Amino acid sequence: MKYTREYLDKKMTIGDVRMLLRSFGIAPSNKRKEEIIDAILKYQDGEEMPKKGRRGRPSKTTSYIDDVFTPDELHMDETEELDGETQSLLVSGTVVKVNEDCWFLRTDNMRPSPESDVFVSKRVVKEFKLRQGDFVEGVAIAKKEQSAPSLKTVLKLNGVEYAGAKRTYFDELTPDYPREKFNLSGELSAIDLFCPLGKGQRALVVASQKSGKTTLLKKLANNLSEEEGVKVILLLIGERPEEITDIKQTVNAEILYSTFDEDCERHVKVVELALEKAKRIAESGNHAVILADSLTHIARAYSELNANGDESARSLTQAKKFFASARRLVEGGSLTIVATCLVDTASKFDEEIFTEFKEVANCEIVLSRSLCQRRIFPPIDLEKSSTNKCDLLQDENTINAVYELRKGLSDGSLVNILGRSRTAKNGIDLLSML
Repeated sequence: MKYTREYLDKKMTIGDVRMLLRSFGIAPSNKRKEEIIDAILKYQDGEEMPKKGRRGRPSKTTSYIDDVFTPDELHMDETEELDGETQSLLVSGTVVKVNEDCWFLRTDNMRPSPESDVFVSKRVVKEFKLRQGDFVEGVAIAKKEQSAPSLKTVLKLNGVEYAGAKRTYFDELTPDYPREKFNLSGELSAIDLFCPLGKGQRALVVASQKSGKTTLLKKLANNLSEEEGVKVILLLIGERPEEITDIKQTVNAEILYSTFDEDCERHVKVVELALEKAKRIAESGNHAVILADSLTHIARAYSELNANGDESARSLTQAKKFFASARRLVEGGSLTIVATCLVDTASKFDEEIFTEFKEVANCEIVLSRSLCQRRIFPPIDLEKSSTNKCDLLQDENTINAVYELRKGLSDGSLVNILGRSRTAKNGIDLLSML
């Protein structure tokens, strides 16, 4: 798409044009809107080239603008037959809704991309009953004059061959307590024994700064990804860019993120896309897990999105809707959310966030900063960590044995348990070592 001055000035906000300028590899700095528009027009017309990075290449960034394409700009003609300038492609991606008439299949953190976006017409959405968050594998038609291929047919929907069956809605399915436990091995076997995670758990990881929360989520992501029928989404909001890079290189899971230098609208959009994607997985009878870091940043984003950054009950209600979505479904499938929550930040709003979420969590994993500083992993305070209704996940003998262990916990015994957990296959195996 070639932008005009009138379009940039009237159709885009200052935030939109700033993000568009970033797509050329240029930091907007503190430029006024008129200056940013001038720069965009120069770069797209080739009058001025983006400055090169240290390795002699332009910066590789992607535009965040959701209206990169519109149906009119794609020149969609769905009745036109294949010709020499048309080819069919096998495509896949997650359905993202821009507006009622404009949908796309997207990959790469759900960001708009002229290179990888696949347009989905309103007709195709209705024909195949697509919803935001669906993972689609299908056939698209690419025409020479179009800016992006257009999806024509769906072969698989959320990993299952499309058969046109009636679809269920997540909110209409029956929630129930978790009754099937995830198998956590190695260093995570202490969690498996003292505060087991079930399919459909709503777990709160209580963490102060530098208490090892990110490392714990990375270990959980790699462990849970090995279970059959489980789809893991690592949701990172307000994190450092270098941490995102490290996690991408070490974690075997889908990663959706919005770094701390992005605005609250982007934070909220990523959170809601991750939730919709997980709901579609659960609706299809499979098990989705969202590992979120952190609920504090999510609540702050909703707060900033409200007028004047209002730290109100509405901000917390919107964030609680995300956390409250975790559940086991009686009809089949589950959505598990394990989310960190920051404490000891000297912020009254952060304390209010923690209090609200503590009440609705059915599993609490408390991290100890002192254990982390002593290089003991996982740095879990086993005395304070627990799971509600653990009798649905563990047998009576295991529950009684854990009760006796809790009564005798001391600093030395705690370190001993966490140390032995490294070689255990699961919680039961760890129990046999103690």
